[in-house]
Amino acid sequence: MTPSFVLPLSALPDAIIDRVLSYLEVADLTQLIGNSDFLCANPDLLAAIARKLQASNISYNNRIAQYSFLHMYLRTPTYINKRNLQFLSHRRDLYRLVQFDRILERRKECGKELIDSIAFKTGLATCITISYYIWDLSDIADFLDLVLSIEPSSLTYNLELEFDPALRYLIDLQYMLGLCSSHLNKQTPDGFQSLLVYNHNHAGDFVFDMANTNFLALQNVWFENSNVKIKSSWGMTQLKDLNLHPNNHGYNLNHPIRIQKFFPQHLRELKLGNCIIGEKTTNYPIPSNLRSISLRTIRDVSNETTFCKILLLTNLQNNLEELTVESIYNQTNSHVDFFELIEPNENNLDTFISSLPRFLTSLNLSNNNIQDLSQLGKDIPATIVKLNLADNTINWALHIPDFSRLDKLKILKLSNTHLGAHLASLKFPDSIVELSLEVNQIVTLENVRFPKSLKDLGVGSNKITSVGNNPMFPKGIGTIHFTENKLSGSFDLSTNHLGEELDLKVLYLNFNSFKHFNQIKLPSNLRLLNFDDCKFAKLENIHFQDSIEELSFSGCTISSIQNVTFGSESRLKYFNLSQNSIRNIESLRLPDSIQTFDISSNLIESIPSPDYFNLDNIQVVRLTHNRLRSVSLRLFTKLRVLDLSFNMIKKLSLRFPRNSTTKLNIINLSHNELTSISPQVVGHNVDGTYHSHLVEIDIINNRMTTEDIKSKLDEFPALKCFLVGTTGKQDRFGYEIGKNLINEGLCLGKRIDELSM
Repeated sequence: MTPSFVLPLSALPDAIIDRVLSYLEVADLTQLIGNSDFLCANPDLLAAIARKLQASNISYNNRIAQYSFLHMYLRTPTYINKRNLQFLSHRRDLYRLVQFDRILERRKECGKELIDSIAFKTGLATCITISYYIWDLSDIADFLDLVLSIEPSSLTYNLELEFDPALRYLIDLQYMLGLCSSHLNKQTPDGFQSLLVYNHNHAGDFVFDMANTNFLALQNVWFENSNVKIKSSWGMTQLKDLNLHPNNHGYNLNHPIRIQKFFPQHLRELKLGNCIIGEKTTNYPIPSNLRSISLRTIRDVSNETTFCKILLLTNLQNNLEELTVESIYNQTNSHVDFFELIEPNENNLDTFISSLPRFLTSLNLSNNNIQDLSQLGKDIPATIVKLNLADNTINWALHIPDFSRLDKLKILKLSNTHLGAHLASLKFPDSIVELSLEVNQIVTLENVRFPKSLKDLGVGSNKITSVGNNPMFPKGIGTIHFTENKLSGSFDLSTNHLGEELDLKVLYLNFNSFKHFNQIKLPSNLRLLNFDDCKFAKLENIHFQDSIEELSFSGCTISSIQNVTFGSESRLKYFNLSQNSIRNIESLRLPDSIQTFDISSNLIESIPSPDYFNLDNIQVVRLTHNRLRSVSLRLFTKLRVLDLSFNMIKKLSLRFPRNSTTKLNIINLSHNELTSISPQVVGHNVDGTYHSHLVEIDIINNRMTTEDIKSKLDEFPALKCFLVGTTGKQDRFGYEIGKNLINEGLCLGKRIDELSM
């Protein structure tokens, strides 16, 4: 296509152009917007693309590399609507959006004025969500590189960082966010709009100062499962959505967040968990026009829990749409009955339900000691979309509500409610798309009529032994979690009771008692299959279907692999065989599509050949905790992470294609028996090959000293982390901290994966 080529499409009415573009994803449009000459030659098309992009919910998300993580991200509610998210495939697509925005801003240069729409007077003016899951240091480096390379435009940004719970780096979050906020505030009029941090608890407290000028434009602040201290008042900000919960899952041991100051009156959503409300908060106005309230494990030390009482009563009388209340405690740390708090001396639950706002769409009453649901079924608003009754000791023999009258209900959570054999008596509306039934002593799913619209079913931690012949699942169901049941023997999920093939994409069968794969029948479109901690002694005579992208057999009792095959069109990207008793992988031929292969914590003594992992698309190889003594590998340039830690390696040789720049980010050689290390040993500066993207080398607990390395440090690429020896310090969990020789500011060290005695 020549730069000035005029498409016939441009001559059509706007409505028709818009209709044509509606069939395209944002990722498709980015292929068109990189050529400014072409766009200027087709101004009507340019305007239509701008309208489409302005109306789109766009994200650059590194989880697209692993389907299970993207799946969980989409299931986890936050401040944005994830149901209509569109994902950019590459970072270059984000750069093209910035370039397109700049074309809009200087549209007069095109030689023909664009449509005089106020929407385009200041450029695209849309918000992009940059969301990263942090598996290792390379993800942090990539996130910073992306954000700090963003050029000026009218675009604004949401920044999201979710740290893996097993992450061992001590990351200076203050340093990271300081770099990002300072840069973005210079590149865009409103800086960044939202900040989400999840699972940051590895390097002490993060002090968040809302008075910092870099944060004044924030509209959404979300800190969950993270050590954070709040500094300064929230009052002089544009804040709309505030979520603070340092211990959402109860195992992080983060300290509660103390709130002493007032909240902004224009706040729309307030979600607090494991927080201490100071007595002075009642000296200030309490937000009274909230759309959403969530109070979970709150200690309100104001006089007679005045803050919580006023907050709830005031907003229940107004336009409240979402309500979650779970475990409120008073000054003496005694539990306060929620219903007694807001309706003293009344028939508490009944009165509360009958007085709910008529526009309420979400109600969460989990863990409130509810036993009788007789009033709930009659008076709960018909507008309810999400209903959570989990973790209540419900006596279903007293009353079984008719949920089917709630024809707008989409999400219903009944986990840990003593449901048991009463499940078959429940009537569900066909509108439900997500149903949670975990921890309920359920033995069978026979005779259960599931909603026709059901997409996501959770029945984990029950006592289900079989799904029977062709269960009554709707054909469109997409995800089922059977985790931790008693399933074994024959298992058929290929069709439902009507003989329709199930459109199942995600299937978790982990923590069950399966022994033989040939007794299992699966739907043809399955993308994720998880058998972790089942009872497979061998994987033999299995051909895995091409549709599977993620496959996991971690923690089984597998000792051998024979005649396991994949098709030539296999889409497998992630294969996990960790924590088994596998001694060799010579008979296993990985498909060309593989990106991540994890065979850590096995009994492997040698790799079949130097070219075993020399595959076109492989990016991550994990061989940690095996019995390797000598490793010689020829690897492809796309490899990012090589983990050979916790072996007995004395000899090492890594080689890559000649005259190439690799994408290698991390080499973990810790806990081996190497006596020396050099750039040439890991393939850098050999035959014209360079590891220009390398950010970390870990050689902790080898037969080398810090002084041995310091003399060679300049020969290695510009790293962010070179780990040798220890700092002599421990983290708050008792782990020793490995020493980083690179004083770069980002990584303060790395937890050594062995507890100090």
